[in-house]
Amino acid sequence: MWRQSVWTRSHARGSWRACADRISHATQANACEADAWDKNDKKMIFSAIEETVGFARLNSKVKDQMREWFINTVCEMCDEMLIAGKGESRAYGRLTFQAATMLKDFAIHDRAAKYFDHCIKAKLASGTDEFAM
Repeated sequence: MWRQSVWTRSHARGSWRACADRISHATQANACEADAWDKNDKKMIFSAIEETVGFARLNSKVKDQMREWFINTVCEMCDEMLIAGKGESRAYGRLTFQAATMLKDFAIHDRAAKYFDHCIKAKLASGTDEFAM
C-alpha cells in the first residue's frame, strides 16, 4: 500500500475540514520552486515545462490529480466498510458523513447524496442522537 494511502486512511477518520486543510497546504506546491541535484537537469526540465504545458497548467493538473486521489481513497474506505458488513456502525456513519461533506464541498452532488443517505441509515441503525456522528 502506498504511503499516501496510509496517511489518508489514518487521518480521514478525523474532521474533513482538517484533512482539507492539509490537502490544501500540500497542493500549494509550485513546480517553479522545485529543485534538482544537477542545475543543468533543472534548466532542462524547466525549459521543457515552459515549452509545453507551462507551470500554471502543470500546477493545476497536479492539484486536480491529488484531489481526485483523495476523493477516491475516502470513497473506497466507505465502500470497504460497507462490504465488510459495517454499514450500520457508528464509525461508518461518521466516515460517510465526512465523505458526503467533502463531496458536497467539491460540488460532486450525486455522490455526496449517496453518502449522506448512507450516513442517515447508519445513524438510524446505531440509535445515536448525533447527526454528524
